[in-house]
Amino acid sequence: PEDNETDEWYDIEDEDGTFYQSAAFNPADNSSLPPEQQTIPLPSSYGREACHGPLKTLAEIELDLRIGHANDTLRFLRIAIGQKCFLYRSKIRNASSSSNHLRSTGHIDTLQMSIDQAAKVYTSTRAAIDALGAPPEILERYKVLTKADIVGSTAVADPNAPGERNKAMSWIWKMRDNNTADPTWLDER
Repeated sequence: PEDNETDEWYDIEDEDGTFYQSAAFNPADNSSLPPEQQTIPLPSSYGREACHGPLKTLAEIELDLRIGHANDTLRFLRIAIGQKCFLYRSKIRNASSSSNHLRSTGHIDTLQMSIDQAAKVYTSTRAAIDALGAPPEILERYKVLTKADIVGSTAVADPNAPGERNKAMSWIWKMRDNNTADPTWLDER
């Protein structure tokens, strides 16, 4: 990307911190773009109402794939946010020199770019799930992502600090993976 290009992540944020999918797919707009920037005409590009016959089956298949993609992206976000918090706590706070501090800051900046990119991917995947006419329980499970949902806290190191018990975790941390059989997987032990 060129330096003068704007970052779409910040262009798709509402005043309340909610992210949304920009313009709907329009095949006519696609023809003037180079191939690497064209939107692939999947059923989600047209919406559930436009999918009849064989396209309806394809829409159901795409919905399953998008749900899997959302799960993978949320898992990546949880891991990356955890890594960022760990790096901040272990490297930035304990940096003995300014060069170590700057090097660690570079690692955190790189991780933040990965988090921002994954948030963009999740936002577009969530919009596709919605466009495919997913049932309400699916839409409730895969909520709209906000900036507040992807902020990590290094205060977890002291869970007994004043005010910590009143802080609520983001929904991305409470979401249970399909392959987790234990219902108490997030309970403290």
